[in-house]
Amino acid sequence: MDFSYPTPNHVSFFVFKGHRFSLFSHLILLIFLHRFLVTSYMFLAFISHSSRYLQNSNT
Repeated sequence: MDFSYPTPNHVSFFVFKGHRFSLFSHLILLIFLHRFLVTSYMFLAFISHSSRYLQNSNT
């Protein structure tokens, strides 16, 4: 066996594997980013709502 250069089959397999892994990691990053944005938005909305409620109850 000569390992000086990989066969085209190996090259296509590694390219496909790397492309698939990058897509999977991008999907995970997108899901985490989306969940983080939704959580922070809900947290800010809750804080603003509670502060408004506290201001209304104080007056």
